[in-house]
Amino acid sequence: MAALFWRVKGQGKKAIDCLRQALNYAPHHMKDVPLISLANIFQNARLWEDALTVARMAVEIAPHFVVNHFTLANVYIAMEEFEKAMRWYESTLKLQPEFAPAKDRLRTIQCYLLTKRDRRQP
Repeated sequence: MAALFWRVKGQGKKAIDCLRQALNYAPHHMKDVPLISLANIFQNARLWEDALTVARMAVEIAPHFVVNHFTLANVYIAMEEFEKAMRWYESTLKLQPEFAPAKDRLRTIQCYLLTKRDRRQP
């Protein structure tokens, strides 16, 4: 909660300090929560590879937690890796079929790719 507070206040360094503490003291099976928070901070800072690394770690720890899949998809979309993002939004929906943000983003990517493909064809 403290990390979220500092993120909202625009104090990324303090948020990261809190997340370091959480990663140090949390039981292994719960480390995915601070890792996902860290992935979001890295994504906002455009540190794509760092965001991917910690988001993947979170998925390894808690592969059935929807937010982990969704966050990984969001990192890929920010990187404009549309095919990879689609796969992770689809895995999000396999875990929770009615997860509206994943449905919306998946449709948006599909429409974008169709539009892009149609522009290339004469």
